[in-house]
Amino acid sequence: MGILNPGFRLWVVLTCCASVVQAAGPTLNLDHPSRSEKEKARDRNRSPVETLGFFGLRNDMRVLELFPGSGRYTKLLGPYLAEHGGLYISLGTDELEGKRVRAR
Repeated sequence: MGILNPGFRLWVVLTCCASVVQAAGPTLNLDHPSRSEKEKARDRNRSPVETLGFFGLRNDMRVLELFPGSGRYTKLLGPYLAEHGGLYISLGTDELEGKRVRAR
């Protein structure tokens, strides 16, 4: 991991059973209880709905998140993908150790 910038995020999106594409972006629960007030305050500048909409995120996708860092996007993706899709996390999850992101 020494050759990669710690802030580096790589998203690999694997589609599963394509359905209707949401033109306005995904409907994410930005107020999910797993998110801190600090994370919610950063939404204004980080635009998570627009960012994930740019990648074409749908709730029926399987998403592999590499190097999740603090888990800011993990906490949005987990609940969103819980019912119809899936979220897989790899490498650099030590900051999330002991923290469980609940779907509901």
